[in-house]
Amino acid sequence: MPVHSPVSRRKLLKAGLLSAAATLAPPTLLAQTELLTRPVPSTGVRLPVVGIGTNRFRTGEPAWNARLRETLATFARLGGKVVDTAPAYGDSERTIGLILGETGLRDRLFLATKVDRDGIEEGRQRLEASFAALGTRRVDLVQLHNLRGAATLLPTLREEKAAGRIGHIGITSSSASQ
Repeated sequence: MPVHSPVSRRKLLKAGLLSAAATLAPPTLLAQTELLTRPVPSTGVRLPVVGIGTNRFRTGEPAWNARLRETLATFARLGGKVVDTAPAYGDSERTIGLILGETGLRDRLFLATKVDRDGIEEGRQRLEASFAALGTRRVDLVQLHNLRGAATLLPTLREEKAAGRIGHIGITSSSASQ
């Protein structure tokens, strides 16, 4: 009768990659590697070309929450900056807000979220809920999620940017139906 190992293929591959990385590149070399960045055209702010998406950053058991906190802290320690979230990602914004409050990482990160409403009042409410959940007075980037509300909400986002509450405005599209 075959014996099944409790180690998943994912864990085995991860362990192999970590082992190879540790063998091939000493920690001092890894720590000195700079991330590839590009400037935001309108401001010149340089950001890493890769960020961290937080769709799975959901509040859970204490061990899971500790993993999320460690993931974000490690991301920042290694030079990561762009943290992308959205109200549509469950309680991701609240989870990120709690982690930022506990770790003091807010000033080291470029925080991006989205608004996914069509109407002005609904969009404003959604945006205010995002500021509250994230525990911040300013968000570096607010994007119209899947092009929703572009015609109605862009003026509102421009007002918020002029007031200093939003650093950049963007539009996302990950849905073919839009």
